[in-house]
Amino acid sequence: MAVRISIVIPTRNRPAMAALAVRAALDAAGPDDEVIVADNGDAPLQLDGTDARLRTLRAERVYSMPDNWERGVRAARGQDLLVLSDKHRLVPGSLGHLLAARRGAREVVSYTYATFFQKVDPGELDRIEAIAEAPGMLEYVQGGRYGSERSSPEMLRDWYATVRYRPDRPMLYSALVPREIVDDVVRSKGRFFQGMAPDVSSGLHILGATRTYVETNIITVLTHFPSADSRWSNGLSVSKGTERGSGFLQEFVDGPLGRLPPLTSAVIYQTIVEFARLQPEQVPPAMVDISRFARAAAIEIECADRRDGAAMHWALFKATQATGLSPRSFFEQARTVFSSRVLGDRWLARRLKRLISKSSAQDSRMAVPGSVCARSLNDAIQRVAGVNHQVTW
Repeated sequence: MAVRISIVIPTRNRPAMAALAVRAALDAAGPDDEVIVADNGDAPLQLDGTDARLRTLRAERVYSMPDNWERGVRAARGQDLLVLSDKHRLVPGSLGHLLAARRGAREVVSYTYATFFQKVDPGELDRIEAIAEAPGMLEYVQGGRYGSERSSPEMLRDWYATVRYRPDRPMLYSALVPREIVDDVVRSKGRFFQGMAPDVSSGLHILGATRTYVETNIITVLTHFPSADSRWSNGLSVSKGTERGSGFLQEFVDGPLGRLPPLTSAVIYQTIVEFARLQPEQVPPAMVDISRFARAAAIEIECADRRDGAAMHWALFKATQATGLSPRSFFEQARTVFSSRVLGDRWLARRLKRLISKSSAQDSRMAVPGSVCARSLNDAIQRVAGVNHQVTW
């Protein structure tokens, strides 16, 4: 029997979180779906192997994050793919809604997230039931569920114009993606995930391979943070300067950023540059100008609560001038620092808003936030599943 959807879960050294991710994925998956765990941990995960839909790939060495995602996706047999983090909880019924939003077999359908924040005692973070049963605050987009067609080329240009991470962009991390698209990229480029950030890389390839995609606000994933510690998010740990304690840079060796400072924008820029090298026909040369990175990185440093802000600005200056004098990069960095310190947070907020292009902004009907208290993780998941019932295609 053909596998309908492959749900790939890469994980490293978070066994309790991985077990909860697998439990939620199997609960939400259909009988013709499969769940693949790409276990990159130092010790093998102990998962319940009684469900025939579950497969676990053990690592004989520590893979880089792109390599771990690559082996998980290569092992998948489904007609469609999506990748979940070990902090993601798949919402029951959401896969059916995504399939219903599709008008053609090759169409990519993006989804959105809800977030569940808890305050679990640090000593309890390795206990599955302690995490599953703790109350917390659930945040999600209220209102009906909608879908709309988006231009892939416009969204691809937005990646280069802003060098900013936005989860509404279609990635294997935020969309249901036909296996065909992945196979086509692998045949032409040798692999699907290039650069340092596999989610960003997947989004660039998806947009490069399609003319349009369907953007929905179906809440497919509940992102689960049992603690306020930034190590529960790789992107947050990098932006906060606490990346040494996270799983992120542990999955890379030999300075993966090269001359770029360890910032989220640097991870994105490094991946964007690699994509431009592989598919130059997709991107005009001006779109990868390093001054765009200087602007995004300076804003990130100014917005983040970092003790090493001055050191990061110095590292940013050295990186942008390393291959030759770039006055425009210096101007973008200096203007951001001056304006942030002199004009304050309001100016910076307006600048951030301008960096997000109008063409890729979500419909106002899809962006009304809301939050409620949830008694437990399961209560949060069920609440989100109920919200998804309000579907209009």
